[in-house]
Amino acid sequence: MAAGGAEFTAIVAATAHICARELAALSRLPSINMLTEVRQAVDAEGLRRVGLLGTRFTIESRMFGCLDGIETIMPDADRVGKVHELYKEFVDGHGSDQKANELRKIAQEFVSSDGAQSALIAGTDLSNVFSDSNAGFPMIDCARVHIDAISGDCSTRASHPSAASARRPSILPLHV
Repeated sequence: MAAGGAEFTAIVAATAHICARELAALSRLPSINMLTEVRQAVDAEGLRRVGLLGTRFTIESRMFGCLDGIETIMPDADRVGKVHELYKEFVDGHGSDQKANELRKIAQEFVSSDGAQSALIAGTDLSNVFSDSNAGFPMIDCARVHIDAISGDCSTRASHPSAASARRPSILPLHV
């Protein structure tokens, strides 16, 4: 990719970050890592307790270790399974308002019953389902955080090429 002119890499799906550390080790290019960016957003908001909506793997691994030190609500196995199945419905193009409302209810329970300060929308396909204006719960859209970091890095590279490469670490250390 570097030979073709690429200046950095990015994995554009949340669950695929399960192998981000290994891919970063193989690449000569820096990576704009969703996990790093989301952790920075969580820290910037001062969040200490969050819930996750995404795949089973993302939830059970607490976003592949990037939330170490942040209390992450771990739903029971049935609720994790329900979130995973609903998420897959959206991935497969079978999402609906009713299914979005089921996920919304779970996220609202994270906040109202489980004490979460925010729900992390940690499934890339859910970015098209929830927004600040329609969620009905405090949220951080992990895909949006990542997109903003990528576009910000592109802007920085265009105006200050040497500053961009020194600006960000390639990956947050993970403890999986």
